Amino acid sequence: MYSVAASALALIAVYVPGLPSDSILALVAALLWGGSAVQRCENRKTQEAADKSI
Repeated sequence: MYSVAASALALIAVYVPGLPSDSILALVAALLWGGSAVQRCENRKTQEAADKSI
């Protein structure tokens, strides 16, 4: 979901003139980093649960 939103924002930054593209691209980078952080957290919780069940 994060990657879809990031892609949409990047396209808007490119095709809509007059928008602050630097700010939008920084937002895209932050959005992608946030998605990655959430994924790592969920993977860690899954691994911990798998380790406890053994």
